[in-house]
Amino acid sequence: MYSLNDCEFQVQAEPALQKVFADYASTGQWFSPTITARKVIYPCFSSFEEALPVDALVAAATALGDEGCYITLDWRALDEPNHCYIPLSELQESYAGEPGSEKLIGARLGMNVFGHYTTIFSANGKWGIKILEAGLAILGGVPEFMDILQTLVPSLDEQIHSFLHQLFEDTPQDNPEREPYFSAEWLYEILFQVYGQEVAATMVREAGLL
Repeated sequence: MYSLNDCEFQVQAEPALQKVFADYASTGQWFSPTITARKVIYPCFSSFEEALPVDALVAAATALGDEGCYITLDWRALDEPNHCYIPLSELQESYAGEPGSEKLIGARLGMNVFGHYTTIFSANGKWGIKILEAGLAILGGVPEFMDILQTLVPSLDEQIHSFLHQLFEDTPQDNPEREPYFSAEWLYEILFQVYGQEVAATMVREAGLL
């Protein structure tokens, strides 16, 4: 496990990142076009462990020959590292270990990896997770990775429906404005890029946002 400065990250890790995620700021796309296996996972309020157990992620990644992953912060901290490399053999105890453990990433590297817009991705560019807002994260990978992960975590396809059901329950049905704490356009764009136009429109409509 080690941290990287911006220059080291650009040389060592960015090529793998670009295989999974697009530059959203310049393209308006979350994923690289080659990443066709996509999911929305939930809940991911500070980490992805509840939605996607780290041991399942490690097992699926290892089956594809991965040995490590990178973590990068889309937001930038001024006084601590913004990027790091974690061997998969250390990911469970360093990312999802017991609070206060000296083996956690924060304790070892001084890096807070539990904020919004944190990205975790394969060192070989085979998969990646980006934690967004509202407890959502987007997951993408090569089909072989996603097939293995789906077997290990059968609830993957149900998580977005749990989110939308909760969203509908939490939205006042007698309020004609019915504005949630994020925009319907933001949610629809994510669903559209993951599930396609028709499915995304149905999901948003059934959640009462259209």
